[in-house]
Amino acid sequence: MDFLAYAKALPVIEKLGVEADEQDGMVQFTIVDDRSCTLNIGANPPDSEQADRTLDASTESLPRMCDEVFHALNINEVALVPRTSWREVLDLTAFDMATVERWLDIDAEASLHQNSRDPLFVSRDEHETLETMVRSLLTNAEKPAQSISVLASGGTALVVDVLPPDRLYVQCVGKGVADRIMEYLRKVK
Repeated sequence: MDFLAYAKALPVIEKLGVEADEQDGMVQFTIVDDRSCTLNIGANPPDSEQADRTLDASTESLPRMCDEVFHALNINEVALVPRTSWREVLDLTAFDMATVERWLDIDAEASLHQNSRDPLFVSRDEHETLETMVRSLLTNAEKPAQSISVLASGGTALVVDVLPPDRLYVQCVGKGVADRIMEYLRKVK
């Protein structure tokens, strides 16, 4: 796990076709591609957001499903980005993250980034970190600022927004990719 300065990561993110828009101090990532598809995953996903696909899933299954979205496409590394700053996330998740051995190795470094939204890169074998953070956010978040976006790093445009208390919002490119993710998630549900 490593942090990368937000200013250095943003051009890389944009090259993937993902645009960052900041409003009221909160960042929102959007895939800019005519072929983009959206998926609402969670307990009674709302139809009002006009997602291309929806999947009803229990809140308890969402942390694993967040990780599995990336496994479905064989993505080996993801970037976790807080919507505001790491302080909002770390203050909320500190107790739960203290149980993750690999997190303890970077906990001191994470405190150095608490006033930033520097992406934290997490590899596939560190899935426990991602799942624990997502679970903690879904369980404990009280406001929209206490959420993260998880982005594929590398050649694939894929964004998963963790939206407490009970939803994941996925953006990907292509209906075939969306179908593959949905099929994979139905199997692990």
